Amino acid sequence: MEMGRLVERAAEGFCKQFLRSPYLCYTEHGLQALFFYDLMSMLPEGRRFSEWKGKKVCVVQRQYRTPDNLGRSTAQHWDLVALRTPLESLPPRKASYDFLGLSAIVEFGLNPVREHLADDIDRLAHGSVSADRKFIIHLYRLSAPGKRFSERDLTPKSSQIVKVKQAQECLDARRKDPGITIFYGMSDLTGVFGSQLWRLEWGLPPTSLI
Repeated sequence: MEMGRLVERAAEGFCKQFLRSPYLCYTEHGLQALFFYDLMSMLPEGRRFSEWKGKKVCVVQRQYRTPDNLGRSTAQHWDLVALRTPLESLPPRKASYDFLGLSAIVEFGLNPVREHLADDIDRLAHGSVSADRKFIIHLYRLSAPGKRFSERDLTPKSSQIVKVKQAQECLDARRKDPGITIFYGMSDLTGVFGSQLWRLEWGLPPTSLI
């Protein structure tokens, strides 16, 4: 299976697992680590590693460097990437290992605010970014006021929640298709919104995956 399609399949399965078991990971960083494990497990053993200039390289990387600062004042990194194989470097760089070609990029959010989503979209849509596939996985975890399973949970009345319609509007605000697929998931222990999983793409209505 082509790497971009494999990452897409892993992302959907990961989100469905989150709805079944929303407390496997305490933080967003934990979710990133778990997805890394899931994706590596899905890859046939012979595709998990490649070689660059005589060195063994894992084809799935966390916190991999972006091609430039993406218009920000500091260096930027992706939450998770799948390297394009056979490995190839972007136009001449001194440290070519830092700038290998990307098959897929995945950005994460756990209970993200609207600004987080807008920033992920903006960074992925930047003109210097080159990847076969671009994904955003944003997940929400809700429990009842006064009975929150974790203090990191949101409650249904939280202003921090970005509803799926708002997320679609944020993506559609781009002037042209940025080539981004968003997986939007919500685990709602209160039943106010109910558990949800949506796939969002530019210019198309959200698609329910459950």
